[in-house]
Amino acid sequence: MSAALTSESSPRIGGVNFTTAPCRYGAVLVATNDQGICDIHLGTSHDELTESYLRSAKGVVNSVDGDKRPPWLADVLKLAEDPMYTLDYPLDIQGTPFQTAVWEALCNVPTGQTTTYGALANAIGKPAAIRAVGAACGANRLALAIPCHRALRKGSGPLNYRWGKKIKQQILVAEAAWVFGPR
Repeated sequence: MSAALTSESSPRIGGVNFTTAPCRYGAVLVATNDQGICDIHLGTSHDELTESYLRSAKGVVNSVDGDKRPPWLADVLKLAEDPMYTLDYPLDIQGTPFQTAVWEALCNVPTGQTTTYGALANAIGKPAAIRAVGAACGANRLALAIPCHRALRKGSGPLNYRWGKKIKQQILVAEAAWVFGPR
């Protein structure tokens, strides 16, 4: 995760710029605002991601198209290829203090490993908040940068991922291969 974090109360100046690109998991949508990368969404197609993003947008949203990839998109694509890569761009993390605590705990889970919602609840000092931890994972708008794909329900496989079960499985397999296999 990037070192620069801001809260949901950050002033929003201007609009959001976004673009999509193919990636190893299908397609990725990356959006930035004046504070940094504010959204990284995964899906199966450019059109699906764009339509979904535009429906959920709460302000001015500008699509960035063209032959030249914005550097922030290129940075996220590097992260998709190399799970050990550290983003060069700041993240504009928009969440409650509880969500942010969960997301920070997720960033401490090593690449190639998984954890449970219960273990995350314990890690943030809220052992009874297992369902709330699951909800915080589902609220994450920064796929890959905040590795919610590493969180599992106790006794379950890779279910309940905002971007889909298939994509979650692909990411977990890719991370395990990166860490434990020959490159």
